[in-house]
Amino acid sequence: MHYMYSMHSFKTARSITPENPERLYFIIIVINTLFGLQLLNSFFSLLVNFLRERPTVSLVQVAIYAVVTFLLVFFGGFLFKKLPKRMLFIVLVAAISIVRYIVQICRWAPLSLAASALGTIIWILSLVFFISIAQQRKIKLFFSFFPAVLYGFAINTSLNGLLGTWDMVWRPEPLIVIILLGIIILKIRLALRLSYDLEYEKNYSDGSRAVFYSLLIVMPFVFLQLYQFQNIAALSAKTSFDTNTAVAIITASNIAALAFAYLISIKKSRILITAVTSVVAVLSFWPDITGGPYILQVIAGNIASWWLLLIVLNRSVSYSKEKIPWKNNTAFGISGILLFIFAFMYYGSYDLSLPIKSWMIPISISFILAIFAIFSASLRSVVRFKVFEKKGAYSGSERRTDKGNYSGQGNGSGQGSYSRQGSYYGQNTSSGQGRYSGAWSLRNALFGPGAEKYALIFLMIFLFIVPSVIDLPAAYSPATAIQRDSVRVMHYNIHQGFNIDGYQDLESIARVIEKNGADIVSLNEVSRGWVVNGSADLYEWLANRLDMKYKLFTPASDLVWGNAILSRYPLKLASSGFLPRMDAPLRRSYLLAEVDLSSIGLKNIDTLTTHLHHIAAESVKRQAQVKALTDILKGRQRTVIFGDFNAQTGAPEITMMEDAGLIDTQLALGKQDELTWIYYKPYERIDYIWATPDIDFSNLFVTYSRASDHLPISVDIK
Repeated sequence: MHYMYSMHSFKTARSITPENPERLYFIIIVINTLFGLQLLNSFFSLLVNFLRERPTVSLVQVAIYAVVTFLLVFFGGFLFKKLPKRMLFIVLVAAISIVRYIVQICRWAPLSLAASALGTIIWILSLVFFISIAQQRKIKLFFSFFPAVLYGFAINTSLNGLLGTWDMVWRPEPLIVIILLGIIILKIRLALRLSYDLEYEKNYSDGSRAVFYSLLIVMPFVFLQLYQFQNIAALSAKTSFDTNTAVAIITASNIAALAFAYLISIKKSRILITAVTSVVAVLSFWPDITGGPYILQVIAGNIASWWLLLIVLNRSVSYSKEKIPWKNNTAFGISGILLFIFAFMYYGSYDLSLPIKSWMIPISISFILAIFAIFSASLRSVVRFKVFEKKGAYSGSERRTDKGNYSGQGNGSGQGSYSRQGSYYGQNTSSGQGRYSGAWSLRNALFGPGAEKYALIFLMIFLFIVPSVIDLPAAYSPATAIQRDSVRVMHYNIHQGFNIDGYQDLESIARVIEKNGADIVSLNEVSRGWVVNGSADLYEWLANRLDMKYKLFTPASDLVWGNAILSRYPLKLASSGFLPRMDAPLRRSYLLAEVDLSSIGLKNIDTLTTHLHHIAAESVKRQAQVKALTDILKGRQRTVIFGDFNAQTGAPEITMMEDAGLIDTQLALGKQDELTWIYYKPYERIDYIWATPDIDFSNLFVTYSRASDHLPISVDIK
């Protein structure tokens, strides 16, 4: 009776198990990677823009919160001990989907931060799970796990581009919520079907000591991708290309990286290719590169970094044994901590006086990745794998061949059999028919045996390059100007696009500017690709959203964070540059431009925007910066000066501006009591609009909003 029940269960499982499970694994890993990147985006951004902004929370406490999050990955290893493979797979897939949905619909920052932290932990544990079953040969590293992860990054980049770099995790639109829900339902349905391909046993696989070391670099590699190779905003900022062009360039680099990875099958050249790509990867982070050379850095560096990761992962699935995956789990836990440390050191260097420069961080990560990859490629490729012999599951024996391949014979509960041969990076055949070989050609790729492998490249081209071309914007045709007697100028510190509740809310910022009817807008704290600020391009997004086609940006701390001017009237750059730093962690700058108002019958004006040193007790540094500004402004007429001066009326630096003959418009109109820095409630007046004496101004007002931690100032000028 028991035998008949077992046979019935086996036949039922066979009828439910998909015929080609690797395709389903591919889709699930793609979606899983997409969700993981979005949750990591939310986690880092809320850490910095919500938790760090609380008045009672220190930078040390933020660091503790993050480290504890990644430490919990270690305890996640107990799930592998307690749950059988099929159940754990469903739990991980469902949990990350549910958490992702909570983060999308929840608008209470403490819960969103906790949920995104939990989601980050689950994502890392899912990577441990997939690496474990890759070590068991349940899925192939290539063409399943590795291309799926690359696709996940590529889709995340494409979605960000289609949304103007404002990540969907921050957007509350009903359509996005519905699309997300549809993806989640699809993912869970596929996972339930695919679960029958997994044993209801705790027969996991774990790596050896060498595997442990190789996996340490995986999460820092994620930082490299988000920091540069998948960073649309940074590419736009450093090349002056629009968002669509930047998306097309990064997509092309992803396609090239996937195509280049096919060289993994050429064993004899693997060490040489790895050595060359190691040099390219390190040089791709050489600092202060812009224009065409930066595009070359992105494309070549992206190809090189994905190759190095593939070599490392190839090593990680080479040695394994039947065991709870504590080494895999521990390696990923440490890898997550390293990710945070590197990100903390990079962005913390703009807030703290650290002994290293920010540009050293990505170079150091790429150098470590290169060392790990060279070490992995230089070792002999030997497969050591203890085969499972479970009733109703695959069993058999494997042996190492002279070419480093493996073959095996097995059966499940006496029903059917299969044979397999191919190297451990994923070439295989069934029914002992041999494997595809022969020189690569376009005809073979499209129509020959194994064409489905190369179809991944053509699919990426179709999904990303074609929509990028279709979405190219039409040429701008400005509307006919109408005679006016004044224009409205506005200054706004937009706090990297994050509101005082800790959410990136670009739409609210745009609506505040629209509500004020501003024609010319000065912006401070304009982030163009900082990972801890959601990697959004605030400059391009706001210019497009507000239909302000004339715009200028100047960097401050680095090339992707600084000050900007948006205008409905033509702008001409007069000058820009950096202000005295005096050992301050954060570099400051100014931007001076001429605005052509002839189309509306007004005389042209000059506008200067700046943002001074922020530490209240260090007035001396602000005084040096004001001295530099007044020297630049000496003798200029019809000039408006905007800025977050981080000083109140009566401070020495403010007195220096008055002594230079500049007029504090807010004070002159008797509205100095309208405070500009809210910090939860109006707190201080530290934002100013100054004017030279030859400018008439009126109608100044400060608009209350929670879209930023500063309030905007608007005034009409003639």
